[in-house]
Amino acid sequence: MPIVGWDMTRLAWIVLVAAVLLLLALISIWHARGHSRSAKIVWTVVAVILPIVGPILWAVAGREPRRTRANR
Repeated sequence: MPIVGWDMTRLAWIVLVAAVLLLLALISIWHARGHSRSAKIVWTVVAVILPIVGPILWAVAGREPRRTRANR
């Protein structure tokens, strides 16, 4: 029985994608060296409370810029 036009397979894929995004964001947050512990806690709360939007916000606004070979 579909849930408002959605079958369980689609819902399972969305949940899986959200879980993977969250896991990758949490790893990135806690490995970031340029942020304080309190900033990491805030980003963790944002990522957990907003499961898809939080990790995307971290990727766009929170992550440190990647260092290129020229910047090393």
